[in-house]
Amino acid sequence: MSLRLGILLDSWNVRSWQASIIDYVVAHPHCEVVFVVLNKRVGHNSRRRDKILYALGRRLDRKFFRAKADCFETSNVEKLLSGSPSFSVEPIGRRFTDSFSDEDIVRIRDTEPDIIIRFGFRILTGDILKVSKMGVWSLHHGDTSVNRGGPPGFWEVVNGDEVTGVTLQVLSDELDGGQVIDKAFSRTNRTSFNRNQNDLFWAGVELFCSAIDRQSRNPGFYLNNRWTQKFYSFTLYRDPSNLQSLNIFARFWLRRLREAVNSRSKRWRLYLKFGNGDPNTTLYKFRPLEQPADVDWADPFVITKEGNYYLFFEELRIGSRKANIAMLQFDKSGNSTSDKPLRVLEEEFHLSYPFVFEHDGVYYMTPECGGDNNVWLYRSDNFPNGWTKVRRLIDRELYDPTLFRHNGVWYLFATERPFEGNSPDQYLVIYYSEDLLKGDWTRHPMSPCVRDVRAARPAGRIIESNGLLFRPAQIGAPNYGYGIVFMQITVLTKTSYEEVYHDAILPTWHKGIRGVHTFNHVEGLTVVDAQVHI
Repeated sequence: MSLRLGILLDSWNVRSWQASIIDYVVAHPHCEVVFVVLNKRVGHNSRRRDKILYALGRRLDRKFFRAKADCFETSNVEKLLSGSPSFSVEPIGRRFTDSFSDEDIVRIRDTEPDIIIRFGFRILTGDILKVSKMGVWSLHHGDTSVNRGGPPGFWEVVNGDEVTGVTLQVLSDELDGGQVIDKAFSRTNRTSFNRNQNDLFWAGVELFCSAIDRQSRNPGFYLNNRWTQKFYSFTLYRDPSNLQSLNIFARFWLRRLREAVNSRSKRWRLYLKFGNGDPNTTLYKFRPLEQPADVDWADPFVITKEGNYYLFFEELRIGSRKANIAMLQFDKSGNSTSDKPLRVLEEEFHLSYPFVFEHDGVYYMTPECGGDNNVWLYRSDNFPNGWTKVRRLIDRELYDPTLFRHNGVWYLFATERPFEGNSPDQYLVIYYSEDLLKGDWTRHPMSPCVRDVRAARPAGRIIESNGLLFRPAQIGAPNYGYGIVFMQITVLTKTSYEEVYHDAILPTWHKGIRGVHTFNHVEGLTVVDAQVHI
């Protein structure tokens, strides 16, 4: 049974973020667009004189800080929607709101829509909000718990917020106070208002498309996944006045200039601590490994064999865009048995995150091969050397793939970019297979399982402790690789996934450390990486 959708537009010319959602629902096998309503009363809104400096400041920002995948480019969707009935409506307009006549309401109701998607008109009021089974779905480009009003993605940069939220809601008569279906959180891009807004709108595309897909597969999704309403005790945000804009943009450009002048080089280094068995949790006791000044060492994974420790990691020469996998060996007392790292794996594409593990007496590795748009399984024929490709596990660009066998099923955790403009750090996906070496891999039906840059991207192998499971994940805000959060996995099956917060590592144990984004432990050796100023 198809999900019946109606779409409200101001014109056939829409922004590319809207076109992406429309293209998704038109192509979806279980969605049907039953009507398109065009707004007859769209007119040019002249810029108020008391907002001129805001408009000028945003124009300059957009000129100097362009986005790679511009979500505001114009796209015409008339041909794309040519198979759906369309008609124009002249809304009943008041100062800030639009409502529909009884005649138009009847015409829309006769199409029997399940959901109406709002990409046009102003603030909607009246019966249009109730005419479809599941209401009017709309994106508020902000976290409705802390940011209502507008402009989208602007005040988060001004206020220095670590993350910027986007909310999918069912519209109500309360401005930005409708029933919340879902939210997503991206890292606030403090380099530019335009870039932060662009990141935010692409996050909304994924959020909307995923919700439509889940509703089409599970009729109970809409009813079972709505968020509990909370009080809103913040101000209603608006476009800044000329005086506010002068202050905001002056501070913004001074900060960018200061950052350019005072920029300092940063390097990723490895820190480790030998112990008696359990993971060491006192970070200031970890010692850094000596490493050449012209390389980054990151993403450490450790494995033991015959009493020796083998530390695998990403090795990136400064100035190079392609890293290799290197290895250092230690004896049972923690003494290094190699003078310099051994290069164990190199490809024509960038390699990182060397997830090394043993299965049935054989050693395997699934490094990140994002540059090859694949997840490859390697086998060692002469451990710790002799790594060769065994098979392609998944034909997708996935980040930091992390394998875990649970109740006889192999699970692969990673992050992905659902759309071109999405962050690689924000969307946790899971695949599963019954057989590592021969089985097909199926995408978990709850993927993306996490849409929050503060707890999505894997940061090491999953930890089993006292019957509990803990998933290390990167805290990707306020900057990439800022810290590590440990999420306790409470449900893991082929159909369900749940996790809750347990603990975190922050980059505060030593002066000069800016971030930490990988944690691993095995039989008395605990390793992390840290980004440091030099």
